[in-house]
Amino acid sequence: MKYSLVNIKKTEYQKWDKLVDNSNEGTIFHKASYLNALNIEFTIFYVMKGSNPIAGITIAFDSLNKRKAVLPDYLIYNGPIFLKNNSTSSNIAKTHSKQFAIMDFVVEELTNRYDTIIIQMSPGIKDIRPFLWFNYHSENINDKFKVDVRYTSLLNIDKINDDADLEENQCFKQLGYSRRQEVRYGIKNKVKVYENSENDIFFSLYRDVMKDKFDPVYLEKLLKTIKYVIEGMQQEKVLRVYYAKNSNGDIVSSVVFCWDSKRAYYLFGVNKISKDERYIGSFILWQAFKDLRKLDIQEIDLEGVNSPDRGWFKLSFGGDLSPYYRLNLVGESSSE
Repeated sequence: MKYSLVNIKKTEYQKWDKLVDNSNEGTIFHKASYLNALNIEFTIFYVMKGSNPIAGITIAFDSLNKRKAVLPDYLIYNGPIFLKNNSTSSNIAKTHSKQFAIMDFVVEELTNRYDTIIIQMSPGIKDIRPFLWFNYHSENINDKFKVDVRYTSLLNIDKINDDADLEENQCFKQLGYSRRQEVRYGIKNKVKVYENSENDIFFSLYRDVMKDKFDPVYLEKLLKTIKYVIEGMQQEKVLRVYYAKNSNGDIVSSVVFCWDSKRAYYLFGVNKISKDERYIGSFILWQAFKDLRKLDIQEIDLEGVNSPDRGWFKLSFGGDLSPYYRLNLVGESSSE
């Protein structure tokens, strides 16, 4: 039976979001609720086998050119995911074969519909051979997908028991030496970490810290997008903003997490801390992890370890390094 690609109607968005929750590869970034919060142009497709949806694809596109699939700021993962259904085979070889065939179909459809394609797979997508094999025999490198291998850190917080003695806490033991020391400093110096939905505090702190790093127009554009995401996910009741006060009572750090049925995701963070207060950046995350565990969240995606400083910092919390793929195809008639 052949596959077909069908646009999902807006009336089906709630159903889609539930399918994303049940998909091994699905993340909050694939959900229509998150895509709506980003305030971007997007479309969602079902891959159908007969009358059954067996996979789905989320695509963001340029509002001025609908044949240009793009990757906007803060859309961390998108592209295809596989949907669970009653006919899922328990045979691993058969499952891999089916998924390859689906992905092969997806590549054909996307390359027919879009001149430019930029998508970033979730870490759950392991086999990207159909993308690698597109125009396999062409000698023109521009006929092929460019593959950028990226990494994130997936941290298990199942045993971060808030009531356990710190030194015996299993999650504390997996921290790097510096992170353990900084958590201890946070406790010793009575750093206060709390959750608050007064978003203007975050925006004010972010603007103050970033004003010398970004062009003013670009900074306001970023803040506008961040505002959309935070407020949209707060309406869905899947986001928390945490703040940390130093010993003087000043708010010097903030981190933002959202979550789905599988894990929480680090979204945004900003620090206005002195050299002597660097431990606060570690302590606020540790306290946020403990709070998120109370929501029955067992895993954190620290979302990206792709620069030296942030990479080493995030990995020092003891998570597992997990690769994911950014795929880019630019047609001759397209320009970026």
